[in-house]
Amino acid sequence: MSTSLVIAPGQGTANAVSTSGSRTEIQITPVAEHTLRLTLLKESQKQIPSNGSLVKESWGGATRTLAEESAREIAAGNFRITISWHPMSITVADEHGQAVQEFGYSKDSGVLTF
Repeated sequence: MSTSLVIAPGQGTANAVSTSGSRTEIQITPVAEHTLRLTLLKESQKQIPSNGSLVKESWGGATRTLAEESAREIAAGNFRITISWHPMSITVADEHGQAVQEFGYSKDSGVLTF
């Protein structure tokens, strides 16, 4: 299984996910049976601008889009995704509930861990 996390330009900074009115949105797009794409965007930004770094620019529409809310678990393709917002963390598990990838994001430092 593979998982990728894409952070839009400007999102990887200390103030990117803030309480100053700009909420964060997570778009979830199953790409293949064992691949999932997670995209973090400011709520007002609907896509990542093209800079030529991705060979394939379109993965189809997101099947789920979540704005900041309470923690929850959702299913997407063969994956179970648990999202917590404060602090931001995303756990991707297989269909049996076994964690395959974990992401954490610090609003204070702008550091993404995985």
